Amino acid sequence: MLALAVSAPAAEVPSPESVLGFRPGEDRKLADWSQIVDYFQKLAAASIHPAADFTEAYALADALSRELGLSSATVESKDPAFLDGRRGDMVVDGKGFGSFGEVHPMVLSAFELEHPVAALELDLRALPAPRGTRGTPSPAGP
Repeated sequence: MLALAVSAPAAEVPSPESVLGFRPGEDRKLADWSQIVDYFQKLAAASIHPAADFTEAYALADALSRELGLSSATVESKDPAFLDGRRGDMVVDGKGFGSFGEVHPMVLSAFELEHPVAALELDLRALPAPRGTRGTPSPAGP
């Protein structure tokens, strides 16, 4: 995904309404977990500047895990898009859901990037649904 995201021309992000079939926030309309995952599916982030490094990518991965309420672990990655020794895979419940690290110089060169890049990508479909979010909210109102 990382290489494709860098090489692909800017694509238009679909609106939530076009994916969900309703406008979020409409009267009594809320997306359930499966609809949210279908909309977002994957998340990627990259930072390019002279001091970009593994530490920056790790800090972002760690912050996202905490914000998502995950008890994730980081294990050594074999993802060739990142530098050996400066890459990691994110794992929750024994299942990988993302990679992060310092982008390999060969990738930088292939895309004619002049500065280091710290990046991460997550596949939200691989995450367990949060407790209490399976199903849709009740249409009953006050």
